[in-house]
Amino acid sequence: MRLSLNLLCLGSVPNPTSPLFGERPQSHIPFPTFPIHFPFENREVITLLTSDMSNLGVSGTTKPIIPELAIFGQCDGLTYEFNSRGHHGVVLLTRRSLDVMNACQQGRNIHEMLGVIPWTHDEPEALLRVLKQMADLELIELTSSYSEQLRQNRKKARKKTFYVWLQSTDSCNLACSYCYIEKTPMFMQYDLARYAISEAKKSAAKHGFDEIVFKLAGGEPTLSWKMLSKLLQQTTADVNDQGIAVRFNVITNGVILPQEMLDLASEGQISISLSLDGIGYWHDIQRPLKSGSGSFRLIDANIERMLVRGVRPYILTTVTHLNSPGLSELAEYCITRDLGFRFSFYREVASSPKELENDNLLLSQHLGECYEWIHDHMPDTSLYRLHRFGDMNLKVPKTRSCGIASKGMTVDTQGMVSICQYEMSKPVGRVGDSDMIETILNQTLYDPVAGRVDNIPVCRDCNWRYVCGSGCPMLTQRFFGTYLHSSPYCQMYRTVLPVLVELHAAQLVHYMKGGVKDA
Repeated sequence: MRLSLNLLCLGSVPNPTSPLFGERPQSHIPFPTFPIHFPFENREVITLLTSDMSNLGVSGTTKPIIPELAIFGQCDGLTYEFNSRGHHGVVLLTRRSLDVMNACQQGRNIHEMLGVIPWTHDEPEALLRVLKQMADLELIELTSSYSEQLRQNRKKARKKTFYVWLQSTDSCNLACSYCYIEKTPMFMQYDLARYAISEAKKSAAKHGFDEIVFKLAGGEPTLSWKMLSKLLQQTTADVNDQGIAVRFNVITNGVILPQEMLDLASEGQISISLSLDGIGYWHDIQRPLKSGSGSFRLIDANIERMLVRGVRPYILTTVTHLNSPGLSELAEYCITRDLGFRFSFYREVASSPKELENDNLLLSQHLGECYEWIHDHMPDTSLYRLHRFGDMNLKVPKTRSCGIASKGMTVDTQGMVSICQYEMSKPVGRVGDSDMIETILNQTLYDPVAGRVDNIPVCRDCNWRYVCGSGCPMLTQRFFGTYLHSSPYCQMYRTVLPVLVELHAAQLVHYMKGGVKDA
């Protein structure tokens, strides 16, 4: 069954009696007109409001509105909504929610809704419950004060995390076709690694972060495992010496799996992210061993070793025109093993706009086939946990693609600090010279404020801007000479994101039919 891309226009609600599945989005959809009947005075409406609603300016004259960037569609006859500025992903709408949406579209206030929605006549308090639930899910907006309270509640609950990429070595045992690391026999020394961790923890605590995640990377970090093993043993012993939580993530190609590393992962002391670009040929074509032979069989055997120990590595896939035809097979491999997997994208600077357009079309086609396979073999595990499309999360709107120059940094093998691992050739400081986070915040290579999607002319009017965050700014700069431009993958994002939204809606329908939800 093909995903239909059955998204309705932004800010419009489908008439639930209209058979829209498979039709093109409509610019205007008629709504049922209820006979107007006002059983309640406005003062009686106020008494029905809960204190947290009335204290935030909600009254009988309040007109709930549909968010500007709300997207509606239908899946198996059920209507769903996705608010790209919301924090709850795709939501299926109940019959009562649809009635409220129709009334919102007609510009009704709460008092009038009690007169036009039939089921409210006997259950007026039910309308207030539905309104509150819909507002809390950001499906509608009540008042600016109510929306601000929701924002403050999210801010209090949010854990502030800082990320540090530790380049343990520039050496590697693979010869990946797209690798951006200049291969050298350089290895980070233990004393430097220890010092970098200590300085980063002090800086993160000073700047109010709750936790810090160290990504032990390379090159290939297992080639420096002796040093990393000692580092982990010592660092976990004094993990809370700055009053800040610390986590370690090893980013490996999976060719080598030291037994101690597996033991640590099994005990929950580290997590493992593993680069896998496909199954068999589709992986080997762009991630061969230095000898030229394939690396998949070695990686597959090590993944099985992990699974036997209850360790599930997170799969990192770099998607190019070479391996994109194999994405469906890779998705099957990951889903059947309950492995989370992320698709990231890489290509060299296009020789012409036409070449870039053709590549985006090809990627869109193969991603569409992959997501169609997932649709037809819907997993019980929540797609929010199982799969990431780039750095995007339908539950996490963002004004920038990532935390570059604000929530993360890279430390190379010599202790030089840069804004991200792709920019190690342009260091902005050295470990120990000054506060590490201040070094990042004060650099001039990238302005995270100017880089917000609302400040980028090509992006500011796009309906998907808070989902993609405009893509990787450094990749965009390499393509167009400035990061104040839409991503070179913009065309592909616009094509695939609607498919992804509908895929999430289809999983909700799957849950309703008996699937086991594991969010």
